[in-house]
Amino acid sequence: MGMPPSEIARLESTGQVQQELQVDLPSRATSPSGTLADLTVQPETRLYSVADLSTVWIFAEVFQNDLGRIKVGDRATLTVDTYPGRNFEGRVNFIYPQVDMTTRTARVRLIFPNPGLKLTPGMFVNVVLQVRAGKHSS
Repeated sequence: MGMPPSEIARLESTGQVQQELQVDLPSRATSPSGTLADLTVQPETRLYSVADLSTVWIFAEVFQNDLGRIKVGDRATLTVDTYPGRNFEGRVNFIYPQVDMTTRTARVRLIFPNPGLKLTPGMFVNVVLQVRAGKHSS
C-alpha cells in the first residue's frame, strides 16, 4: 500500500499503532509533483490517489446552438484572473452527448498542458473556443 519500509519496521518492532504516519506519495520521473486528491481511512477502500497536474481537464458549458461548430481537436484558449495577460493553449478533448434541459448547454471537456502547475483544481477560468466559421447543419 505504499508504506515506507521504515514505518513497517517500526510497527513490527514496537507493535504500537501510530495516530499519524508519513507516507511517501508515488510519482513519475517525468512529473515529480502531484496533489493529494482524496484520503479515505476505511480498510476496504483506497487510501489515497495522486492527481498529476501537468495536464488538466477543463469542463466548459456550451450552448446547444453552438455545438454543431465544435469538433474534437479544436483549439481553445484559457485565461484566469490569477495570471493577467497569460494565455494557456489547449484543445477540445470530448463533447458530452447530453444537453442540460434547463440551461440548454452541453458539457465539453478541454485538455490543457499545465507548465509550472499554475492551474489548480477548483479555479474559475475563462475559455475561448476557436472553431470554424460558416454554416453548420442541424
